[in-house]
Amino acid sequence: MQEASIKDRIVSLQILRFFAAVAVVVAHASCVARAKPGSLCSLYFPTEIGVAGVDVFFVLSGFIITFTGPLAIRRPSGGQFFWRRWSRVAPIYYLLSIPWVAQAAMTGRLNWPQTVGTFLFWPAAGPSLVTPYLVVGWTLSYEMIFYSTVSALLVGRRLRRNLAILALLLAALIALRQLTAWDPVRVVTSPYFLEFAAGAALAWLWPRLKTATMVLGIGLIVLGVLIFTLEAAYGAAHPAFALNGIDRTRVLSRVAMFGPPAAIIVAGACICDRAIRGGLARALAWMGDASYSTYLSHGLVVPILAYLWFATLGVSSPWLTTPVLIAASLVVGAATYVFIERPILKDLRRVRFGAAPLAAASLPGGSP
Repeated sequence: MQEASIKDRIVSLQILRFFAAVAVVVAHASCVARAKPGSLCSLYFPTEIGVAGVDVFFVLSGFIITFTGPLAIRRPSGGQFFWRRWSRVAPIYYLLSIPWVAQAAMTGRLNWPQTVGTFLFWPAAGPSLVTPYLVVGWTLSYEMIFYSTVSALLVGRRLRRNLAILALLLAALIALRQLTAWDPVRVVTSPYFLEFAAGAALAWLWPRLKTATMVLGIGLIVLGVLIFTLEAAYGAAHPAFALNGIDRTRVLSRVAMFGPPAAIIVAGACICDRAIRGGLARALAWMGDASYSTYLSHGLVVPILAYLWFATLGVSSPWLTTPVLIAASLVVGAATYVFIERPILKDLRRVRFGAAPLAAASLPGGSP
């Protein structure tokens, strides 16, 4: 199997993480700003195409996880790899889930399936699929399944054998999905994993991407953005595609709509990385570092600030409310990263499994 290494992180992908997080924040902020307090928001407005930022994150995750796992020159063990991924995404997520868990407890809505979905990243513990208490954390269910799969692939560092076993298991699960609507099978065979697979394929192609012409890279980014723009104009963020990422969503339709332009943009960003330098790039890359905190914390900031904004100030204009919600989400996300996420990561990195380091440890995390 091909091996690869990266001396420095891919700055363009880190910047892309920032823009993907902003896209999701814009979608949710504009949606809440146009809704009446306490009601569901409509997804017929063009800005709601920002929910496709999640699909970009899934492609990015496929790229980064593949590069820091199977394609790393000094491959980690399965345990090492899973610990690094779990410690990267779970602690800050648990911490930011506390207010929503507390609210559920105080309002009598605390329940076993949602608690399992929140803390074990498994949405199929009950009679129907559920989102975690911190709703935006639904993406982590798929991230954790992907991390677990890659960790299994790394067990014993025997990739060919493990890949064959996993391929047979996947084929059996896909066949089982045709015979049953059992929720656990639906989850582990979700079409979302096609987006992770697209990212993994791009990681495999990295040696060619990093030497491709800049014209191709810029063209791919423009093409991907154009596709998203056309989808926004034609209402691709309709609730049937995007309202609830785990259930009540035609996931295959969503992946077919959002997956290809997401992969095209990630490919273009890979090609353009060598041309991205300077202070602005460093600043945007830093915001990319904070993108996971921004993604998680905006699930608190947007609804709470919107309620205070509407109830206290009586402001009803979405054109004024939306920028305020976006700006507040970015500020809180950056503060959360500096004062909470980064110190937690610093402490957890002292815990190690064995001595084998990741070859591309400086790459950004794949999660939002």
